[in-house]
Amino acid sequence: MAEHSMFTGRAVSPEAGMPEVFDLARSWLETCLLHHSGCGRPGTASLPTRVIDVGPSDGSKEARLHLSNGELGEWVSLSHRWGSQKILTTVQSNLQAHCQQLPWSSSSKTFQDAIEITRELGFHYLWIDSLCILQDSSDDWVKESARMGSYYKDATLSIAASHPNSAEKGILAKRESVLFDGSADFATMVPCSLSDGTSNIYIRKQLLSFEDMLDSKLFNPLELRGWVLQETMLAPRTLYFTQEQIIWHCRTCGRVEADRNPILLASLPLNWTNPKAFIALNGASMTVAASSEDSDQPPDAHGAWLRIVIDFCGRKLTYADDLFPAISGLAREVHRMTGDTYCAGLWRGDIARGLMWYRQAPVKETPKYLAPSWSWASKTSAVDGGMDPYFMIQNTRVLEGTSLEVIDVQLEYATSDPFGKLRGGRIQVKGWTWNAHLSDGSLDAQEKTDKNPPSPSHRKAETTKGDQVHVNKLDVRDEARGMIYSLDTEESLEEFLKTDETDSPFLALGVGVLQDASDVARRYDTDMMSGLLLRKSTQVRGAYVRVGIFDGDAEGCRRDPWKLSVVDIV
Repeated sequence: MAEHSMFTGRAVSPEAGMPEVFDLARSWLETCLLHHSGCGRPGTASLPTRVIDVGPSDGSKEARLHLSNGELGEWVSLSHRWGSQKILTTVQSNLQAHCQQLPWSSSSKTFQDAIEITRELGFHYLWIDSLCILQDSSDDWVKESARMGSYYKDATLSIAASHPNSAEKGILAKRESVLFDGSADFATMVPCSLSDGTSNIYIRKQLLSFEDMLDSKLFNPLELRGWVLQETMLAPRTLYFTQEQIIWHCRTCGRVEADRNPILLASLPLNWTNPKAFIALNGASMTVAASSEDSDQPPDAHGAWLRIVIDFCGRKLTYADDLFPAISGLAREVHRMTGDTYCAGLWRGDIARGLMWYRQAPVKETPKYLAPSWSWASKTSAVDGGMDPYFMIQNTRVLEGTSLEVIDVQLEYATSDPFGKLRGGRIQVKGWTWNAHLSDGSLDAQEKTDKNPPSPSHRKAETTKGDQVHVNKLDVRDEARGMIYSLDTEESLEEFLKTDETDSPFLALGVGVLQDASDVARRYDTDMMSGLLLRKSTQVRGAYVRVGIFDGDAEGCRRDPWKLSVVDIV
């Protein structure tokens, strides 16, 4: 059927496994490899430790596991959800058997389809986590999980099983969602008279756009998975198999099966970020993920990292222990770009912004140790990098000379990977501090004075309404200083204070004075002092733990006594 230049739409095949779909995917891949210099050239990287040899394209030989021994080559990586069904895995007892042949009948439909797609696209090797990592070997898992970022970054292509039911029905499932309601047809023909003759127009159901499909976790549930964030951001090219169509996404452009025209990612609105722009092939380029429409500041890798944390914390992990390993590949990229020191999910060179995270919503926390209290990773809830995910990252700058100084960082790693799991951690900083006394705002000042005689410093401050604070759920207001303390705890302030086993006051530690933040200026009409609310640790002598944050009028802080202190936080 001839295509008319005034129409850019294209027919969508009823099944993803049809020859015309693979022809289209091959043409997209060829165009990228030949013409997209920004997407890189494959073939210069070492193969993963183990890959699946898919055999010839005609399927005349069964797929098997291949031990690469450091040889160079090209491969395809799979992004998928494990699902609730038991899937085939490689363990120490079946490793040798899998090197001879992977049992086809025991393989999930997703794995079978991934092997077929790899063959159809002309590749010899495929990497799948559950088959290429020994699932019963903690040593192998630690070693291979540390390399997973490179297994996607250096792959020629990543296949994304984005169909909502792909875990059960496979990647090449029938596209029932594109059918007209109550019809078995994928398109309806309408006769049309054009200036150059009579033709036919085919009308089909409207499909999701490129941006909407990739952003929608409803239609692309793969993006709910924590591990997939780095798989998407690091892979130079991703071919999505969705419930409606195939979608191409590389560092240069996006393409959809339903439209003949490519989508140049640089032309998209700034509120849609291209995750693949994160990677800098020359080590100098930054990412649009940290840029903003109303900021004339260049994007920065540290700001991009805070956005990564925000996105990552909204995703799901089956195991809490995977928290750091699941983004270790992205952390390695930030280290490559900046040379900065990684500190339990934060960066030493951007410590002021990194420390100022807060909890968006109360959720059940794991009792398992994940990170020191000053790291966002210590709370397995949704968190925001910075005071606010918008102004803190994009517009706010820390006023020179007001940021706390990092003296030392000590981390105890659970494995040999410095970007992986932790057993403990301590940060020693120098900054401005003052005593903060918290009290239950349900009582007036006189009642509190009668029932709980304040300390001398508190009594002195009360004469000027100094340290008087009031509570509203997790927010505690210090009206004298113009401060608002936001507690990390889910408890009421009354319950929170009952758990305080020390009689010493809380310590407020200034992180820095924030300046030149357009949204902050409109909201507060002033510079802000932001910092951490600490209290003495009950487990580590002489150290403090984070229990919240604060922000408020920087001038208000300067009016009250404060001192320069060295503080250890665990």
